[in-house]
Amino acid sequence: MGYSPTRLALMLAIAPVALAVLVLAQPSLFLPWVAVTVGLLVLLGVDALLLPRRGTLELERHLPTEVGVGVPFQMRLTVGSDSGFRVGGRLYDILPPEFEGSRDALKFSVNPGEEETWTLEYKALDRGKYDLDQATLVTAGPLHLMRRVLRVEAKGSVSIIPGVEILRSNELILKAARDADAGLTRARGVGRGGEFESLA
Repeated sequence: MGYSPTRLALMLAIAPVALAVLVLAQPSLFLPWVAVTVGLLVLLGVDALLLPRRGTLELERHLPTEVGVGVPFQMRLTVGSDSGFRVGGRLYDILPPEFEGSRDALKFSVNPGEEETWTLEYKALDRGKYDLDQATLVTAGPLHLMRRVLRVEAKGSVSIIPGVEILRSNELILKAARDADAGLTRARGVGRGGEFESLA
């Protein structure tokens, strides 16, 4: 995806603009203005060239195969770098709205050949199969003047099934229906041991 200047670069850009205004009043400042402008453009270009390229950052996602509705589960994300220098930035995961949990950006900083891992806890609010395939990485150059937004593949899937409580409730309802079909009814009574149910 695209390149964009960082906040630091925008702040440094004020210097050429301010000098341009002064040049109108004092033409002798023209050469310093040219030097400052060209110098800043060179630094921006160098920083952009040193930004991580597509494919140098890898992201792995690990999820459980099945989870019950409303049951907390853990997802593990691991970012690694094959770049020739230290890479830092922020990770923005792309999650379905049915996942309840933190969606804050994750800061990372990895040296060549190293990895950084996060273990995050979520809870699914609805059943179904969820296929997760991408996340967004925002990385800055070594000079922190330019940044790049990368969409990185991070495949993983999890099936959200009805929780144990729901399955148990459905099983009891089904058993009661079978008893009714067989002519058995449940009668509630009170005895010495307290309230109980008996088959009539």
